[in-house]
Amino acid sequence: LAALPKAPNNYHPIRNTEAATNRRNWVIERMFEDGYITAEEAKIAQAKPLTMQKRLTIESVEADFFSEEIRRELKNRYGQESLYQGGLAVRSSVDPKLQNMAVKALRDGLSAYDKRHGWRGPVATLNSTKNWDTDLTKIAIPEGMLPEWQIGVVLDIQKTSASIGFTNTSKIDLKLDGVRWARKCLQDCYALGPEIINMNQVVKKGDVIMIEKIQKETNRQKSEAWVLRQVPKVQGALIALDPHTGRVLAMQGGWTQSASSFNRATQAQRQPGSAFKPFVYLAALESGLTPATLVLDAPFVIEQAPGDFWRPTNYSNKYYGPSTIRMG
Repeated sequence: LAALPKAPNNYHPIRNTEAATNRRNWVIERMFEDGYITAEEAKIAQAKPLTMQKRLTIESVEADFFSEEIRRELKNRYGQESLYQGGLAVRSSVDPKLQNMAVKALRDGLSAYDKRHGWRGPVATLNSTKNWDTDLTKIAIPEGMLPEWQIGVVLDIQKTSASIGFTNTSKIDLKLDGVRWARKCLQDCYALGPEIINMNQVVKKGDVIMIEKIQKETNRQKSEAWVLRQVPKVQGALIALDPHTGRVLAMQGGWTQSASSFNRATQAQRQPGSAFKPFVYLAALESGLTPATLVLDAPFVIEQAPGDFWRPTNYSNKYYGPSTIRMG
């Protein structure tokens, strides 16, 4: 634990095991030098493997944005002194099952949207792969990288696969299927490059990338595969309420709170959506139109940016031709 405060990401005991172990051993050495432990105790402690004890999932729930919203509310209501020194016990309305579903749903949606806008390139590129395992430990973990993702360096490339090395010196093969989504981002990601048929279109030797091992099912057969990942540039939020009581059952204010604590579910200014329609219709009535005036409801397309077309539709995905203002 004493090794972590300096740089928790750089000394992550799972993602950067070697760096974390070296830092731990340095702390133990300092404990010996300062007289807190004996040389024998230090030697035994440094020889032990670095292990992690995972907390049971039933004991915790990932609801960082929700708990921070509660903290702000309590601070505003009772003041900072009562919040941190008043011995408060707080009971909240979050549902762990729904919260986990909300986090997954939002991240899946943001990631899917981001993938449709192409691949923005590697985290970094090593000048040489001669000492790749050591150099890789010096690469800062990207903001927003999920715990289940790993960073690795491209060591070799074939047409349909790439050899990826990790900080613990292990290697895996990243197949072409795991990078097919990564078409090049063009024109500020409003357009995409050609379809991926060769690994060289996506990565090159020395590239540091984020990848994840996933479970996939083909013909009812389950197997593991590695896929290329990138942290989405787009952000979003999700909040689930009980409409009868107003209780907040789940809240996710962005991709991850570690990357940004700004809660888009409660702090962002949002588009008004259909609530803006009364202003449009009022302007029409003030301009001389009547509830009986006919307006054509037909398909409409506008190019917002090169290659990016906006095609608004009705909720029913149908068009109704000449329709009255009253119907609108």
